[in-house]
Amino acid sequence: MKQIVEIDNIILTCDIHSYIKKSPDFNSWESDVHYYGTDELEFTVESALELDEDEIPYDLSSTEIDKLMADEWFVKVVEKEILKIIEAETEN
Repeated sequence: MKQIVEIDNIILTCDIHSYIKKSPDFNSWESDVHYYGTDELEFTVESALELDEDEIPYDLSSTEIDKLMADEWFVKVVEKEILKIIEAETEN
């Protein structure tokens, strides 16, 4: 499944390989993951655009995409945006 994710002036085309939502089990004390539940998401970024000051998009190279995705903070922001999109789609 492909999703378009926009973060500030960057537009990513992401290919979602898998998404698993594990519900919380408040009777389990095995771990926090069991007790609170978790979302497991696997995705890759197929392409990325960056908008300049005039809102004109230009393609980012694979090296530039790799640098973006090497930033742990940025990856977490992308994951949160993808999860918001998935949750919105499942509610409809």
